[in-house]
Amino acid sequence: MKKSIVILFLLLLNFIVLSQENYRWEKTDSVEKSKKQIYSDTKLFISETWRSANNVIQNDDQEGGVILVKAISTQYYRAPLGVDKSELLYTYNVKFLMKDKKYKIVIENIKFFKGPNDAWNGKELDPAQEYPGVWKSGVKKSNWEEIMASLKNEMQVILNSYVKTINAKSQINGDW
Repeated sequence: MKKSIVILFLLLLNFIVLSQENYRWEKTDSVEKSKKQIYSDTKLFISETWRSANNVIQNDDQEGGVILVKAISTQYYRAPLGVDKSELLYTYNVKFLMKDKKYKIVIENIKFFKGPNDAWNGKELDPAQEYPGVWKSGVKKSNWEEIMASLKNEMQVILNSYVKTINAKSQINGDW
């Protein structure tokens, strides 16, 4: 019961906080930093957030003020007869846009990528759609809701962490 309340709260919070809409998160804001400082702080954020920053960065244009990250999210669920948790992989993109005194982060393109075995190929588990039923998705509705809530929460945490990092004092000025 407690877990259900927490999940419900997280879902509600995700609908209210910032501008998350239909599995697309976007935040634009001003900050008293140069483009170079925002870029450096963004690179630091990427290296601390994803295990292998060089593998997830698909586009890195310092002059243009754009960094594109393509990453994978691992979501877990317990199968009805399973003892262990199974994992589902989702891909997503994060765009970081920057210019003097302004930044933007966009998290989008979240897609189901892979399930625990080959039987999951072709399953309909994309988060932008309604629950497609157990036959098409391979999971009960309650599992679906937990997976989607966890996925939303992870994306919201990325966005919130980035905003916190960018609004913090920059470390490239040597004051450490």
